Amino acid sequence: MQEYTYKEKIEALLMHYKFSTKLAEALNVHRMSIQNWKDDSVSISKENKLSIDVLFSTHCIIPNLNKPDVDSRVKSLSKENHAQFIENVDIVTEVSRKNAFGSLEVETGDADETLFYKVVDGNFIEKILINDSFLK
Repeated sequence: MQEYTYKEKIEALLMHYKFSTKLAEALNVHRMSIQNWKDDSVSISKENKLSIDVLFSTHCIIPNLNKPDVDSRVKSLSKENHAQFIENVDIVTEVSRKNAFGSLEVETGDADETLFYKVVDGNFIEKILINDSFLK
């Protein structure tokens, strides 16, 4: 999945909303904040980053489909043979890992992806665990 910078997200949202005032209203911020964020995404607060991410996902990533379109797409997908993907251990493992990390991130709010994969791969044990009790 492609990673987007906040500058790219803001530019895409500006194309969707057409006016910076409309985007600022949707984000509940001042119009000048939009311009400042385009120049320096480091200054965006955690709350505003979340708001940008939600709007970007809603309007730029997830297509706006009506129920008949969704039903039609689901029906066509259900007719396809997905066995080649379901039987591929590497694909199933990677999807499971991504879902597990996503779940952890939702639960904790600030999960470290690198550390998560070290733990999952068995290359890291939390310091708070006592080796004797862990190995028993």
